[in-house]
Amino acid sequence: MTRGKLIVLEGADGAGTSTMSRELSRLIRATDPTVCVRETHEPSTGDIGTLIRKLLEAHKEPLDWRMMSYLFMADRMQHVKKTIKPALEEGKHVVCDRYYPSTLVYQSASAPDDLRPMGYLYNEMRGFNVSTFRPYNDPLWLEPDLCIYLQASSVEILKKRRAARGKQEMYEDDRTQKKVLDWYDYWYDHLSTLTVRIDADGNIETVRRECWEHVCRLLGIDNEQRDATLRNIPLP
Repeated sequence: MTRGKLIVLEGADGAGTSTMSRELSRLIRATDPTVCVRETHEPSTGDIGTLIRKLLEAHKEPLDWRMMSYLFMADRMQHVKKTIKPALEEGKHVVCDRYYPSTLVYQSASAPDDLRPMGYLYNEMRGFNVSTFRPYNDPLWLEPDLCIYLQASSVEILKKRRAARGKQEMYEDDRTQKKVLDWYDYWYDHLSTLTVRIDADGNIETVRRECWEHVCRLLGIDNEQRDATLRNIPLP
């Protein structure tokens, strides 16, 4: 059986990762109804992910960055083992709204200003023993086959998009969000692999089309079928 592909959407709160994850899943299914797509997200719906979600919703100020980092790592281990890896091995494509880059970015943004922990977190999260820099036998993640970074240009744009939710979660204050944008750019420039960057400030149809083009290249969908699917599956 051919292994499925892991497609990840990344970006700051309000950049549209959830919307594009949903739309790409719809488009893949519409192109070939025989293809199975597993939609998922981080934090996951597992026990640790549920705890993280409660923490995000209950606190306006970030908790200690190290504690949150290891909670996210533990959730990812369970997520990969229980959800992502089995789906891929069954030939399903997995579309994931946020993955390990979010942990790198958000915990770097919530760390004290005199720390720059992204490199440390990156090696730790890859499953490296930081005392020896030798990999463990059981890595903490699988690399995506495609990661789409939805890049927003300003905190103001993101703030307007989040306003409809009517509540503020951890990390969504303006100061932290500005750091999040900066750290996402740092991650993209220095650590990202198999990642494409798309301007998230444009209208949703333009963003959807650009995301879909990259997914079609990954999945071997020709241009005629790519365009036909977009015409047949309008935005809700």
